[in-house]
Amino acid sequence: MSLLNTLLQKEKWQEFLDYKFRNSNQTKTEEIELKKFVENNEYLDIAKNIVDGTYVFSIPTKTLINKSGVNKKRVVYSFEYKENIILKFISYQLHNYDDCFATNCYSFRKNMSVKKAFFNLLSNKGISNYYCYKLDISNYFNSINIDKFLPILKETLIKDEKLYNFIKNILLVDKSVLNGEVITEKRGAMAGTSLSAFIANLYLLELDKYFENNNIIYARYSDDIIVFAEQKEKLNKYREYILKVLNQKDLTVNSSKENIFEPNQPWSFLGFEYDNGQIDLSKVTLKKIKDKIRRKARSLYRWKEKKQKTLEHTIKVLIRIFNNKFYRKENLKDLSWCKWFFPVITTHKTLQIIDNYLIQNIRYLSTGKYSKKNFKIKYDYIKSLGYKSLVNEFYKFKEGINEN
Repeated sequence: MSLLNTLLQKEKWQEFLDYKFRNSNQTKTEEIELKKFVENNEYLDIAKNIVDGTYVFSIPTKTLINKSGVNKKRVVYSFEYKENIILKFISYQLHNYDDCFATNCYSFRKNMSVKKAFFNLLSNKGISNYYCYKLDISNYFNSINIDKFLPILKETLIKDEKLYNFIKNILLVDKSVLNGEVITEKRGAMAGTSLSAFIANLYLLELDKYFENNNIIYARYSDDIIVFAEQKEKLNKYREYILKVLNQKDLTVNSSKENIFEPNQPWSFLGFEYDNGQIDLSKVTLKKIKDKIRRKARSLYRWKEKKQKTLEHTIKVLIRIFNNKFYRKENLKDLSWCKWFFPVITTHKTLQIIDNYLIQNIRYLSTGKYSKKNFKIKYDYIKSLGYKSLVNEFYKFKEGINEN
């Protein structure tokens, strides 16, 4: 029986609904809408047509999203609401294929996480004495060559031809809607759509398996790759092999995020830095969050002056923005900041720097300058307006884990 037949099984939809409520970052409104969608069988008409092979998906919408601090834009795709939910359900069922991936591929899999990736790396005795090569693939999802991907997909889904044809038919459409106009383009795996995670894991299966089969210390989380070697000559060979495979797959490396680390030198991966037994936020992560804080504070100061808003109101707005960023979510597709970082880091050192910097910029809202005069705004007053310290929240998180 095809995995697609699960679309017609009410108990599978209830299982999916329970999973989404337990694990996703949905708003209350989204949870209500999804529950209504499932309980009212709103999926059924599309599901029946998918199972009998007659359903044709809409042309996805392409959206360009500004990336903070850089001129580049992030490209994401989305289908209509009902189609998006159907694809999320199918992607959930695709976890049945998790075992086909290498053990060193950690992204978008059940029982896998950033924390597991990091601590599996650190379980290798003496890893601090190894050479390390880290890279990031440019625009990975949207650069996947679908013609080269389909044979990999066919081999993986050899026992489910119906599912293979379903995914193939979605991927081979070369059109999208941008600013209301239909355009023709190569869309790759379409970042932002639910199937893209499965595709991104599968496309580099050959690369992951090479390092797994040869017992080489290696990890991949989607487009981020890291590998270790005892000798620099070996590391260079591993680097050459990775670049050769990426070239064959029509993928390119982001040169600004390609690094070689010497033994006993701090190394970074997925926004973290490992140094002499401690895991902290990386310098890049620190710079990004400080840039966001500074830009938002300056923007709000101009808004305060132009609209004649009170200082108290402006401070509350800045605090609310970063409480949402740190403790809930920045947008509907992202994990909250703390859920990504808190489970992995072992020190509050960089969190303290961020706390101090945010307080400094809250006080900046008073004068539009970084001066001693701003210290008239007391810390207790800032706390009374809703400010929460990252350091304090980090230790609450750790205590919660210990209690459980």
